[in-house]
Amino acid sequence: MYDFSNIDTVYRFNSSVLFPNGSRSELCKSERLQGRRINYNHYEISLIGASDILLNGAPPDDFNEVMLTLGQSLYPIVLEVTETGFIEKVSNFEDIEKRWKASCSDIKNLYESSFVVEQYINSSSGNMRNKEAFLNALRRNAFLQLFFNEYEREDSRFIVPDFPMRKDKTLFSFNKREWQDREIIYSGQPEKSDKEAIILGGNAVLKIRRTEDGIPRTARFMACVEVKEKGYFTKEIGIELIN
Repeated sequence: MYDFSNIDTVYRFNSSVLFPNGSRSELCKSERLQGRRINYNHYEISLIGASDILLNGAPPDDFNEVMLTLGQSLYPIVLEVTETGFIEKVSNFEDIEKRWKASCSDIKNLYESSFVVEQYINSSSGNMRNKEAFLNALRRNAFLQLFFNEYEREDSRFIVPDFPMRKDKTLFSFNKREWQDREIIYSGQPEKSDKEAIILGGNAVLKIRRTEDGIPRTARFMACVEVKEKGYFTKEIGIELIN
C-alpha cells in the first residue's frame, strides 16, 4: 500500500507526441505535492501547482500562457485518496471554482476581442460544471494517473486525451504484468471503440518504479498506434521524483 504520510515532493513531468510526419510536440513541467494521513486508510493530498513550464523547450507563447494561467488558477487542489491510490473526492471544489471563475473573468477582460480565447474557456468549462465532473477530469489527468496508479493491481487502464489527435480520447488496457529489476511493467493495447475505427492497432507499456513508501520514483507510459490513412503516432508520458 501507499504511505502518503508527511510527503512533500516535487516531480518532473514530461509529455510528448511524435507525429507521422516526424514532427514532435512536448510539454515539460514540475509538479509539487504534499500529503498527510487523515484516518486509518485515507490521506489528504494537496496539489500545490506547476512550475518551470516549457513547451517544445521554450516558455509558453501568449495563447498557451492563457491556457496555463487558467489551469494554474485551480491550485491548490486538495484530494482525499485511499491507501491504494484511488481518488475518492475533491475536498476544496468550491474554492477552486471561485478561483477559476475569477481567472476566466480576468482573461476575458484582457482578451475581450479574442474568439480563440473565448472558445477555449467555453470548451474547458465542462470540467468545472460540478464537483463530479471536475473529479472525473482529475482522474483522467496524465500526471495523476501515473502518480496514483492503483497499488498492486493485476491489470490497469490509462486514458490519454487529445491522442492520437486533438479532441480524441484513447483508452489503453493493460492485462499483462511482470517484475523486472524492481520495476513493475504492464503491457497492453488500445481498447476498441464503438465509433468508426480510426485506430487500426497499437501497443502500450506502463513502467513504474517505487520508493520504500510506495510512491513512484519514476513512472513511464509509452504507446504507439496506427491511425487509418495517416500513419503511426507515438505518445510518451513520464514522471520522475526530483525532490
